[in-house]
Amino acid sequence: MTTSNMIELSHPCIKQLITQDAQLAKLIKHIGPITFPKRPSPLKSIIRSIIGQQITVKLAQTIFQRLTETVNDDWSIASLSKLSATKLQELGLSRAKTQCIIALLEHVQAGNIDFQKLPYLSNTAVTRSLTQVKGIGPVAYTHL
Repeated sequence: MTTSNMIELSHPCIKQLITQDAQLAKLIKHIGPITFPKRPSPLKSIIRSIIGQQITVKLAQTIFQRLTETVNDDWSIASLSKLSATKLQELGLSRAKTQCIIALLEHVQAGNIDFQKLPYLSNTAVTRSLTQVKGIGPVAYTHL
C-alpha cells in the first residue's frame, strides 16, 4: 500500500501555477516533484471535520474512534450508509452533526459531490459543491 503521493511538474495544477506566477514557477522548477503523505479518504476527512466542530479535541477523537470501530475502518458510502441516525447519536454525535453527515452521504450517493473530480475543480467550484450540504461551511475543503 502506498503511503505517499507525488505531484509531478507535468500535473495540470502545477502547470497552472507555473503559468500564473513567474516567481513560483522558478521555485517549483528548482524544488522539482513534491512527495507528501497520503491523506485518508476525502469522505473520512470531511466526516472527521464535521465531528470536530465546536467540541474539544479529546471528545472529537473519542467520537471519531467510536465511528471508526463501528464501520471497521471502512469509510465507503456503502458502509457508512448502513448507520442510522440513532446509531450515530449513540456514538456521541449531536443531532445537527448526525443530520449533516447523513446529508453528506446522500449528496455523494446522488452524485452531487464527486470526490474524484474535486482535485481538478477551482476552489470556488469545490466550495460550491461541498457547501450545498447543510452544516458544511466554506472552509470544509481545506480538510481534504
